[in-house]
Order: sequence, then structure tokens, then C-alpha cells
Amino acid sequence: MNDLNRLKGNNIGGVIRFNFIPVQDVQSIALPINHKVLEPLELKEGKRWYCAYATIGTMAYSEEQSDNDNGNIYKPKFIAICPQDNEEMTDTLNAMRNQRFIIDYTDANGLRKLVGTIEEPLFFTSTLSTKNDVKGRNEHAISFYGECTHKAYVYDI
Repeated sequence: MNDLNRLKGNNIGGVIRFNFIPVQDVQSIALPINHKVLEPLELKEGKRWYCAYATIGTMAYSEEQSDNDNGNIYKPKFIAICPQDNEEMTDTLNAMRNQRFIIDYTDANGLRKLVGTIEEPLFFTSTLSTKNDVKGRNEHAISFYGECTHKAYVYDI
């Protein structure tokens, strides 16, 4: 354990980018050292991370801690807004239904984290909204969420 020291430097909110991968496409994850994953995930042959575009200022990550009879549980949740509704977006979101994921995100301070594991993957949901006025925007609100026995790992590669 260490002191909770005063912040040095900037502390900017938000997430600037994220990627996702279906958990079944991951062969293995190196054991973290001091809560850091220091090697890239080993992917199954022919598999890759998927890039995601989301509107800047709509991406966020939270991690609620709670206790149960087995100890601490963390509830990670990543949210983002993917703008516009079209056939390609609908096809992609439909393909993501009923799958479990791992995400890799970088926050606005440059901290990169790996959320979810092979044993504790994230669920996925999406919601379409066309809004009700011209100023609104068509959008898909997406969310990756789950329960883990540890905080998200720093992805230091």
C-alpha cells in the first residue's frame, strides 16, 4: 500500500480511443505483473482487434466496486456513442449480439487499459435513437459491461 498523493500534471476526463475483440478470438493473455499486462494478447490465427469510431466526448469508462460473500467485485462499464444509423452499422451491431468481449482503451491522459479477460469477458448492448428534432442526431449508444474480480489492468505495451 502507498500514500494517496496529490496529482502531478494534468487530469483530463474522457476516453480518446478504444478497440474491441470477441473473447473467442483470444488465445491467451500474459499474466499481469503488478497489475500491468506487459505483452500483447496472443490472438488465434487470422483474428484481429476491431477498431471503433465513437463521437469524441461520448466515450467513458467507470468501474464500481462492491462486496459479496466471495470478496470484492468490480463492475466495469464502457460507454460510447457511434453516430448515424445505416445498414453497415446495423449489420456490425447485430453481429456483436450475444458475444462476449475484451476492450483496450486509452484515456485522455494517455493511460491505456485492458478491460475483461478470457475468464471474465464483457457483455455488449446497443440502443438506437433517432432523436425527435432536427438538432438531434441518429446514434447508437453502445456499452460493454460485466463483473470482474479485479480492477482493469494497465495495458503497458
